[in-house]
Amino acid sequence: MSGNSKNKISKLKQVRTRLAIYQTGRSPFWFVRLWDPVAKKHVRKSTKETSRIEATEAAIEFADAYKKNVDPSLAAVKDRSFESYARKLDAFNKAKGGNERSYSDGHKILFREGDGLISYFGKYDVAKITSGEMRD
Repeated sequence: MSGNSKNKISKLKQVRTRLAIYQTGRSPFWFVRLWDPVAKKHVRKSTKETSRIEATEAAIEFADAYKKNVDPSLAAVKDRSFESYARKLDAFNKAKGGNERSYSDGHKILFREGDGLISYFGKYDVAKITSGEMRD
């Protein structure tokens, strides 16, 4: 492959931390690139602007709107997630020994694919889980 691809980023401008606009050789429009810490990936979208200044303003608006739509009950740090504490509890129960059937039942309740506790509460911050959510 040659090094002159039209998909290659030709212009890149950092707007904020984890927010940038860029342009490729294939399009006259600027694109926005925003880092999503929950999904751990970049979100890319066209600004539909040909001017760098207008694209910067559109990128800031997009970033503010995107952050507003993020669920506040999700854990920002993986150590605060329900899944992290559930895995610690499972390891503690396994190390404690005792009745193997009791450990097996608790493990199944946590890790069952369709309706286990981790499949529902896995990404939630443990401090933000309410009794109402537990009842639901």
